[in-house]
Amino acid sequence: MIARAPYNGDPELLFGSMVLLAREYERSGKKDEALALYRRVAHQYQHADPGYAANEEAKAAIARMEHARAQSSAD
Repeated sequence: MIARAPYNGDPELLFGSMVLLAREYERSGKKDEALALYRRVAHQYQHADPGYAANEEAKAAIARMEHARAQSSAD
């Protein structure tokens, strides 16, 4: 889905779709795939103005997932 998205489309829709797909990966236990998509969104928005919902959700998800990994490694 992401690879086929038109590049001249609305970037907010594209990255919002990426976050939705990442959420679905996360929900279905595909944590590495989810984290990769969240990171891709955050990387694309690194020079954008703050406040884009997809970026804010991606950054929060990255922090949450990295914290969970650290906790499970510590156990």
